[in-house]
Amino acid sequence: MKIIPVCGDLKSKNERMRIAEEMTLQGNSLLSNVYPDIVKGMP
Repeated sequence: MKIIPVCGDLKSKNERMRIAEEMTLQGNSLLSNVYPDIVKGMP
């Protein structure tokens, strides 16, 4: 098992989430930032 930091900007959020999922399923531990879920009309 490896501990791998995952970082980047919000433009690559979907790609980073996909890669993080694949690497987690391979038995690695990933450190990643929180992805905000922006809802229209919410502050």
